[in-house]
Amino acid sequence: MTKLVIGLFFISFFLFSCENNMGNDDLLVQVFDAVLTKNELAEQLNEDLTKEDSTRLAQGIIETWVKNKMLVAQAERNLTDSLKDFTKELEQEKNSLLIYAYQNEFIKQNLDTTISKSEILEYYNSNKNSFILSDYILRYNFLKIASSAENIDKYKIKKLLSSPLTEINHLKIFSSEIGATFHFSSDSTKWWYLREFLDVVPVEVYNNESFLKNQKFIDFESENFRYFVYISEYKLKDEPAPLNVVKEKIETLILNRRKQSALKKLKNDLYQKAVRENKIKYFE
Repeated sequence: MTKLVIGLFFISFFLFSCENNMGNDDLLVQVFDAVLTKNELAEQLNEDLTKEDSTRLAQGIIETWVKNKMLVAQAERNLTDSLKDFTKELEQEKNSLLIYAYQNEFIKQNLDTTISKSEILEYYNSNKNSFILSDYILRYNFLKIASSAENIDKYKIKKLLSSPLTEINHLKIFSSEIGATFHFSSDSTKWWYLREFLDVVPVEVYNNESFLKNQKFIDFESENFRYFVYISEYKLKDEPAPLNVVKEKIETLILNRRKQSALKKLKNDLYQKAVRENKIKYFE
């Protein structure tokens, strides 16, 4: 590695002068019987770093390595054999890792990830109370134009904003003709939190619920702009969320349920097979 600093500082305390199987030119630091080589250090460094950054990082890695090895050596000297025996813990950890790896591979190869619309709908209808909204949400369309604009046809704007998505081209043409910008979200799967709506539409709201229930079409001015807003749909806080808001979450829950069911069946099948083949013996 061209950017490595060959002359990295060597830490001298607690070093042995004993010979090592590898060439001394590759040795960097030795603490008791533990050795850190230049190659091992190089693997932890990034070639994109500057010479100064490489040096700084290398020094930090070496210092951490040395301190850790000193702690290990101190523990080895001061702990009793029973306290240093981690055979059971290592076996348990190994077993856990083996089970985890096997279960993941089993699920990857056997889990059916296809979820039908009817299954999603059924899950949603059976668990609506699990998908309660924590905030107000809505769908809305709005048009924004300079307050100085003249001959604005308010009724035409209202009609266009309340039109279905198939009529959006008419709104685009009209907005272009009068130099306005617009947002159109009706008939889409996207819902907006009320706070997100208020970041875009600077209307004053004193009571969230009352505002949503009583305001369908809004016409107001703010900071040299005139806003025309049509709220096509809303849901109140503490109501069940619409299906398309929680669809992805439901898919995840269904897959997790399938996964748990598959793993439970796997364990039972393996147990039954072992019983049939007399692989399990119980002793009094």
